[in-house]
Amino acid sequence: CKSAGPATTALRFMEKSFLQCALVVVALACSNGCVAEQRQVISGSVSVGGVKADTGRLFFVPIEGAKGPRILAEITDGAYRIESGGGLLAGKYRVELDAQKRTGRKTKGQIMGGETVERDETIPMAPRIYRDADSPLIVEIPVADDGVVNIEAPAA
Repeated sequence: CKSAGPATTALRFMEKSFLQCALVVVALACSNGCVAEQRQVISGSVSVGGVKADTGRLFFVPIEGAKGPRILAEITDGAYRIESGGGLLAGKYRVELDAQKRTGRKTKGQIMGGETVERDETIPMAPRIYRDADSPLIVEIPVADDGVVNIEAPAA
């Protein structure tokens, strides 16, 4: 009877170790009843008083038992998009809105390294209450329903 060589024995050991690790990962994933929590791809428009925001930021802050960290989304030309990798879990979120409108003027500012650049001047669109922890904007992200969530705040 021919015995397995050292390379074959090492390969079998690696296969067995990989299988054990995979089983541990599956067991951990199923410890919550095997319901995988999926981050959602969410996108939509952003407007204040019916006027689209030119630029700015949205923060989605989990509330009422929603899980996950606070998520940032950049507003560009009145829209935002959060990809699944950094996306939102199902649940309720308070939305902190920093919507900006271009004035049509240019301003000078410095970037890293001290270089002076010309930028579009912007001004806030939304009332202050929508920009911080007191924001009354609430959205609900449904389970496994990648889709559109438009953000609309009233004008001052």
